[in-house]
Amino acid sequence: MAGFWRHCAGAIVAAQAFFASWPVTPAVAQDLYDQPVLAVDPGMHTARIWSLAVDAAGRYAVTGGGDRTVRIWSATERKLLRTIFMPVGPDPVGEVYAVAISPDGSIVAVGGWTERLGGGGPIYLFDRETGFLKDRIELQGSEVPHFLTFSIDGRYLAATLGQSRGVRVYDRDRQWVEAFRDVYEGESYGASFAPDGRLATTSQGSDGVIRLYNPSFRLMGKPVRSQSGVSPRRVAFSPDGRLLAVGYADIPAVDLLDGNSLARLPAPRPVTPTPWPNGLEQVAWSPDGHTLFAAGTADTEPNVLLAWDQAGTGEERRLPFCSAITAAGLNVLPDGQILVASMEPCLGLMSPDGKPIWTTPSPIANFRQQADTLRISADAKVVDFSFGDTPNTRLRFNARSLALTSGTPDDGLTFAPNREGLAIAGWRNGPNPTLMGDQIAIEQNDFSRSVAVAQDGKRFFLGSSFGLAAFDNAGKVVWRRNTRGEVWAVNASRDGRIVVAATGDGAIRWFRADDGRELLALEAVRTGTDWVLWTPEGFYEATPGAKDVLKWVVNHGAKRAPAAVSVSIVAKLHRPDALPLVLSELETARALGIADVAAARLSVQSATGSEKPPGSVLNVLTIGIDEFGEKAAGLHLDYAVEDAHDVAEALENSQKTSSGKATLYADVKLQYLHDETAGRSEILDAMKAMAQTMHRSDSGEDVAVILFSGHGEMIEGQFYLIPYGFDVANMETSAVSADEFARKVKAIAERGKVLLLLDACHSGAIGPGGIPGNADTSVLRNAVDSDNVSVLTSSTKDELSQELPAWRHGAFTQAFLDSLEGAADLSGHGAISINKLADDMAGELANLTNGKQHLGERVNFSGDVFVVNH
Repeated sequence: MAGFWRHCAGAIVAAQAFFASWPVTPAVAQDLYDQPVLAVDPGMHTARIWSLAVDAAGRYAVTGGGDRTVRIWSATERKLLRTIFMPVGPDPVGEVYAVAISPDGSIVAVGGWTERLGGGGPIYLFDRETGFLKDRIELQGSEVPHFLTFSIDGRYLAATLGQSRGVRVYDRDRQWVEAFRDVYEGESYGASFAPDGRLATTSQGSDGVIRLYNPSFRLMGKPVRSQSGVSPRRVAFSPDGRLLAVGYADIPAVDLLDGNSLARLPAPRPVTPTPWPNGLEQVAWSPDGHTLFAAGTADTEPNVLLAWDQAGTGEERRLPFCSAITAAGLNVLPDGQILVASMEPCLGLMSPDGKPIWTTPSPIANFRQQADTLRISADAKVVDFSFGDTPNTRLRFNARSLALTSGTPDDGLTFAPNREGLAIAGWRNGPNPTLMGDQIAIEQNDFSRSVAVAQDGKRFFLGSSFGLAAFDNAGKVVWRRNTRGEVWAVNASRDGRIVVAATGDGAIRWFRADDGRELLALEAVRTGTDWVLWTPEGFYEATPGAKDVLKWVVNHGAKRAPAAVSVSIVAKLHRPDALPLVLSELETARALGIADVAAARLSVQSATGSEKPPGSVLNVLTIGIDEFGEKAAGLHLDYAVEDAHDVAEALENSQKTSSGKATLYADVKLQYLHDETAGRSEILDAMKAMAQTMHRSDSGEDVAVILFSGHGEMIEGQFYLIPYGFDVANMETSAVSADEFARKVKAIAERGKVLLLLDACHSGAIGPGGIPGNADTSVLRNAVDSDNVSVLTSSTKDELSQELPAWRHGAFTQAFLDSLEGAADLSGHGAISINKLADDMAGELANLTNGKQHLGERVNFSGDVFVVNH
């Protein structure tokens, strides 16, 4: 049985007309960014190439990759003709897994994880010459294309899908409507059209079979079980359609099948199969059908392309190509020249006998083997590294002088990652790292890649395939940061302030050690002398050869390709004078000045034509409940609704960006719930929507403010927040438990900071019969204990929260509004930090209530500027 305290008595405050302009139910979060985002574009992919295609005449090559771009090349001249940026959103939205080009070279088809986090986005059809988005083919459910190919006459586009979705075929002559579909039991990664229109496909796993369809897309006999392995990938008809080659992901083998019956034929085998531990996925034929080619993943350097003459039955030849990393695509041009793309990424053209004609290598550093050799100075302002493929050529970047030099003197200035002080094992390229024998909690399917231990031994930093995470010395996660690419190397400054990570996109990034906030990033390009350094807000310095490498990418809706503009066109972003200060101040706003940051954001918005400026967003959810419903036994407050309204209005008016106004935030997103719109499900849904919005933020620097003004109650020893619709006969199921509320807050805090303002009737624990108990809202403060969450509560144990007509607010809200107006000004210039806000609120609350009410607080990110007062 539970009791409750009435907060105060009186009439409900009427909602003002202003309320109607705010959403009373959570809006559905978009899966594409609505702000400009930064991208590195050095003229080549900066992440894995996943797919390669060539037109029938061998004039144009198309590549698509994990950097969320499609690139169109002159296949014979080593010339990049066009870069098409994909509509981008949170990882993996925008990643390209499959490309195809129509036989006449006019249309580029692109598939991957497009537009929606849950998959099921469209296949894009771009005009090859202009890069304009011509059309979209909508997919259903969570369908994600793994492979795309056009029929020989260009009429049909076949898409093979993941998640056991099978194959879809679309008809150009019918405005790309679906002409055929088949569903498989396994993933499908390959398809090939014969000259007469037959279609062959693969599927893997328990459904590891090859299927053959006639030109009308009817099965020609039963599917044939794959012969050499269980993961058949690419397939390729010989030019005359008589033979079908099948490559495998799980075994170094290629099968040859009859192109009409799928009967097995004598097939080639590598003379030495061991260099290809993950198979030979890619297969292709010479134009005359005389030579069969295959490529895959090799342990040796360099990787090689296998070739068998006599239609695949002759002697094996080995032809080196541009990389030791897995081949991502293999095409033979009409003149017999061979084009190979590697995941490294690189793209290379070879003569028919394997001699290199041209190579476009990866333009970025490869940090895969630098887990032990990424060295930094004690303050992390000097970093020593190499490009990876030339490990003996070391480079040094000095963030104080903004200089990149070759050669690293043996001057004792830098040091390797510390591994002493904590017993961490299994961290090198494995899924099960341990701390003192206990498994470290990394995410499912993640692989650890690197580790560094803080000098005091109280924390360690783990780089992985998914990102960077900090753990305390007991193995508890302190923070996580997703990164663009795997974290191959990590180091921690000896002063405990900064973590440096080398990531798979070729960047070196500096993060704050306490909360993982990114401070700076460096991209050194392949010349060895050119580089660009930038902050997450886009302030930069670059050498002349790299000034256009960093770009702003702006989505323009679902029916247009994004635009990309160089940061160099925004004069306010060029700040070499301020960048060295960022690592000292640990915050861009402090290093450059809040007014400069705000002005630069608006300049970027103007230059890019974006509807919104870039930058972090203040997400506000205010909940005020005066009336609790017919089953709430008369629970009632006077000013909780007004509390929620006025806090939301004050934050929006003071923090929303506009011309001539210096703010920390690019935008303010409000959700306001009151009385009937603040039921249990509405509150939880609003918090879920806020978490989704923050997870869709590119910066990871968003801030959330959540105000709850209403009743709190102890029910069977557990603390609950009381929503509208509370039922005294079913208390536990109609209220929101501290644990449930805390889980929602922690989900929000995964992608930013959270300030929780809690005026839940009072902070005293309430027992049966309305008698104060011995627990208070510290239950909730403890439940949401996280380095990214600060909690301020209206009172401490055994104290009632007060509200008076003179304030027309609760005392807690009045103290917050007073502090926001400037009493907590950090430096006389309107910058208010969380700890100063808390200090001022504590004094103001005690003053308003004559010492009867005292602030409860848990401040976990005290030093950061929180808001700017105007």
